[in-house]
Amino acid sequence: MKKALLILFFLPILSPGQSVLKAPIEEAEKTKIMILATPHLSPYSEDFQPESLENLLSRLKSWGPNIICVESLSPLSMQTAISNPDLYSEVVNQFGANLALVGNYFQEDMDCNWQQAMNRYDSLGRRLQIDPNNEENRIGFTKYAFASYRFYTGLLQWNNMGTESKEKMKLSAQILTNLEERLNSTNEDVQIGIKLAEKLGLEELHQIDDHLDKDIFMKIAPALVTELNSNKEYEKVLQSEFYKESEKELKTGLANMDLMPYYLAINSEKYQTADLEEQWKLFYRTNMESKLDRIRVGLWEVRNLNIASNIRRVSALYPGQKILVIIGSSHKIFLDQYLKSMMEIEIININDL
Repeated sequence: MKKALLILFFLPILSPGQSVLKAPIEEAEKTKIMILATPHLSPYSEDFQPESLENLLSRLKSWGPNIICVESLSPLSMQTAISNPDLYSEVVNQFGANLALVGNYFQEDMDCNWQQAMNRYDSLGRRLQIDPNNEENRIGFTKYAFASYRFYTGLLQWNNMGTESKEKMKLSAQILTNLEERLNSTNEDVQIGIKLAEKLGLEELHQIDDHLDKDIFMKIAPALVTELNSNKEYEKVLQSEFYKESEKELKTGLANMDLMPYYLAINSEKYQTADLEEQWKLFYRTNMESKLDRIRVGLWEVRNLNIASNIRRVSALYPGQKILVIIGSSHKIFLDQYLKSMMEIEIININDL
């Protein structure tokens, strides 16, 4: 008994809120993750010029991430959704239609299923590390990337191919058009993710999004929307000066062809805290008898926890490296909180570079 009491006496006492999940390593050894909040740029295609992101890309390049993650369904989430159409057909239709179209095309082209494509992708990736100039292996790697729903890795590889290699892939007119349209889009996964990966000489982009909460969300969505449309607290948010001012700053950045000030603003603690208050704490002010508002928040947290898990799944393979995650602004504050609670993760903010 005395021995047990002595052991307890010498154990460190944690202050309230102090995490026990702290790896016994030096700060320099930690895996560093930057969650880059971004607007979805596709709605601004008429005003967008690629030059508006050059200052942002330069700053991110100077930080030098080893891994880039983008907000597109992860291969495993995509396969899960496709394999369970009764639960997730809407997820595929709304968030993965292009991945499915291109992926199914290449599965037929390579006469493989998803698991086989995953295995061949990994095998060819290892070969390319040894012999990066092997054209046949790179063409195969690209095809299996698409076939395994790693659409953005496939797109990155295809964009960097020479004309002869592209011709050897013998793509249909529909797929060629699809790839060209996506590369020419204002989508931030392309304009930031692919362009930065090219500047850094990276071979892959990792897809980390998840929508497997939607089997529940789709059931509550109609009733939730009906209740929100007659809710005074929701109406206040729709008229919020906070979002009007943010939209104005975005359009100013587009007009000046420099979005860097806008990205610094939306990645700041001040903006993120205000966005949380306006957009998500809203659901504790709507005070619905049905509790659908509370359910909505819970499902949003489920999605972000799944995304955090996907990010950790990727980062686990690259301990001590720098990971950049490009994702819609409202996810940032949740992902920062979840990930920084993990044992060896250090969260980096672009404002601190």
